[in-house]
Amino acid sequence: STLLATPFVRGAHAAGKLSVGFWDHWVPGANDVLTKLCNEWAAKEKVDLKIDYISTLVLTIASEAQAKSGHDIVALPTWAAPTVASNLEPVDELVTALIAEHGKLLEAIAPPTFTVPHQMTIHVYVRKAATTVHRLLENAYRAFNARDIDSALATMHADVEWPNGMEGGSVHGHNGVRDYWTRQWGMIDPHVEPVRIETDAAGRAVVDVHQIVRDRAGNVVKDEMVQHVYLVEGGFIRTMRIRKPSAPR
Repeated sequence: STLLATPFVRGAHAAGKLSVGFWDHWVPGANDVLTKLCNEWAAKEKVDLKIDYISTLVLTIASEAQAKSGHDIVALPTWAAPTVASNLEPVDELVTALIAEHGKLLEAIAPPTFTVPHQMTIHVYVRKAATTVHRLLENAYRAFNARDIDSALATMHADVEWPNGMEGGSVHGHNGVRDYWTRQWGMIDPHVEPVRIETDAAGRAVVDVHQIVRDRAGNVVKDEMVQHVYLVEGGFIRTMRIRKPSAPR
């Protein structure tokens, strides 16, 4: 009798499926160039690749981090990575090997450590965990002062409780904060600058803030120090309270 070995045939998508989320770039034609490069790689590696270009990438990152599901790979901006640091894993060995093969990273983006989300296979850059809350709050203040609501909301839990400093009480969730800030910015022009960030005995972040409020004509109506007290859970702001500053230290 004659034995014939069964031939191995590698199909078009033998390596499986992969979904990727990229920022929807504002430069004309940029998405087309990236799509071409990705599809060339996918054809070579036999991957069934699905690409999404996302205009609200920061919010997508936040929602997928909370849901622990979504795209297999998401392109994280370096400044946004600390907001999802709890979902990241070290990949120093992988990046070290890539540096050895392709050369050093640009100094502008070289981080102290390399990490990737649990469900992802691409490297991103974050600071060490000890500075995560500080960086999260700094990002939130920076986004607020720039009137970048989407980036500010990306630092918050989906069910965040936020104080209504104008009318009293609180607002809840991303939509509540968005509506409140939209109304607030239509009436006044606030600027809040964090001066000191510390952790109290309950594990909350206490921020001394220099607050300047102007009317829509540009006149200063309030210039004072206040304290913001944050509860951060899972890498997101869960609650915030406003109070008078404690005695000088």
